[in-house]
Amino acid sequence: MSGAAMRDSVSGRVQRRETAMLLLVLVSFHLGLLQEPAGWLGKAVSLVHFGVVLLWQPVVSAQRRLSWREMAAIVALVLVAGLMLSWGAALVWALMLAGVLGGRLFTYARPRARIPYWLALVALVIDLVGLIVPALLQLAGHPGEPGLNALATWLIFPLLALILIFPVLAEAREEATALDLVGSLLIVLALTGVILGALALMFLQKMAYLEALLTGLALIAGGLLVLAWFWGQHGNFAGLGLEVSRRMLSGGSASHAAGSLVGARERVGPRTDPSGAISAARGRASFGLVRRGGLAVATLAGRFCVRHRAMWRGLGDGL
Repeated sequence: MSGAAMRDSVSGRVQRRETAMLLLVLVSFHLGLLQEPAGWLGKAVSLVHFGVVLLWQPVVSAQRRLSWREMAAIVALVLVAGLMLSWGAALVWALMLAGVLGGRLFTYARPRARIPYWLALVALVIDLVGLIVPALLQLAGHPGEPGLNALATWLIFPLLALILIFPVLAEAREEATALDLVGSLLIVLALTGVILGALALMFLQKMAYLEALLTGLALIAGGLLVLAWFWGQHGNFAGLGLEVSRRMLSGGSASHAAGSLVGARERVGPRTDPSGAISAARGRASFGLVRRGGLAVATLAGRFCVRHRAMWRGLGDGL
C-alpha cells in the first residue's frame, strides 16, 4: 500500500470515528431525556452518555495515560452524577455540553469543518428549550407543552442525518486546537440569556412559554445585531472593536493616559486650542485611576469577607 493510500485510510477511520462519537453523544443524551432523568432507566442511559462523553471529550488528550487514582476519581464522579441526575442537573449539563461544542467549533478556520458542530449545537439547543426547560416549568406547576415536546422529540433526528451527510473532517480535526474558551463562554452566556429572558417574560408579561421563548430569541438576536453593527468600522466611526482592543492593550492605566496627555500636547499646533485634547487625556487618566481604585476596594472587601467568615456564618445561623 502506498503512502497516500495509507494516509487516506487513516483519515477515513478518524473521520468515521469522530462522527460516530459525536452522534453517540447526542443520541444518548436525547434518549436519556426521553426516559426521564430521575428514573432508573434514564439514569442508566445517562451513565452510558457520560461514558461516551469521556471518550469523545476534546479537553484531555487521548494519548494521555491516567493513573489509577484519576480513573477512580472519574468513575466515582460519573456514578455520583448519574445517581443524582434530575431535570435541574440535566439543564446544567446541557449548558456545559453546549459550551464544549461551541468552543470546539470556533477552533476551525474552514466553514465546512464547522458544519457538524453547528448541527450538533442546534440539536442540543432543541433538547434544552424543547424538553428540559418545559419539564422544569411543569414541575413548578405551569402547564406542559405537549406540542413543543413532540416537535423537539422528533426534530433532532433530521439533524443527526445531516451530520452523517456532513461528517467531521479528519484533517480539520487534526489541525484544530483543544477548545476556544471565549467561544465556550459566549455560547453559554447566550443560551443562559435566552432562557432567563423567556422566564422573565413569562412571569412579568404573563406570556406562554413558547411565545416568551420566541420573543426572548428575537430580542437577543436584535441586540446582537446592533452590537455587531457598532463593533465594526462605519465611515468616521472606528467601531467598538478597535476601542476595546485599545483599552485591553493599554490597560487603562494612569501612566498610559499621562503619556497620551504629553502626546496630545506635542501633536497640537500653535494655532490649535489644546484644551480639548488635554481634557480628553485627563479623562482617560481619571478613568484608569478610578478603575484601579475600584479593584483595590473589591480586593479589600474580599479579604474582609474571608477573614470574618465565622462571623457571617454565625449571623446566618442566628437568622
